[in-house]
Amino acid sequence: IRNSIPTAMEVQLTDNTLSKAPPVSLEELIKLPAGLSGFPETQTFSLLCTDDYWPYYLLRPCNNDQSQILVIEPGGWVPGYSPMISKSDANWLDIYDSRDALFLNLINIVSFENEEVYIDLKNPIVLNRNNLVGRQLTLKSAEDYSNPQRLIVQSNAV
Repeated sequence: IRNSIPTAMEVQLTDNTLSKAPPVSLEELIKLPAGLSGFPETQTFSLLCTDDYWPYYLLRPCNNDQSQILVIEPGGWVPGYSPMISKSDANWLDIYDSRDALFLNLINIVSFENEEVYIDLKNPIVLNRNNLVGRQLTLKSAEDYSNPQRLIVQSNAV
């Protein structure tokens, strides 16, 4: 009964909805029907999270490509980051509450030794936590952030 579902509103993430604790080890398949920047033909990815890489997640294309993309859930790592997506993006993702949104930001590592790790704050992957379908999008609040943003994280990742 689609008519009984509330209309999606702009979704704004707050510090309350961001995870700060290490997750249990997991590997999930996620769907990105529109592909991902650099992987426009790939729609299914494996999202791997382990204590070894915490706080980073590995995103791997499920098309026999050997690529690995490093992403991070921004909670606790980016002070003041409160991304907002548009109503149309929230509708497309079937997100009606900010707790249903999982934001994953792409990471660019220049050098771990020199702590040159950068995060893309403007173009996260946003997933619906309930069905693991998402898309990479430009935030409605993109003008509030600069790219690339240096990220300082204490991590086990090497």
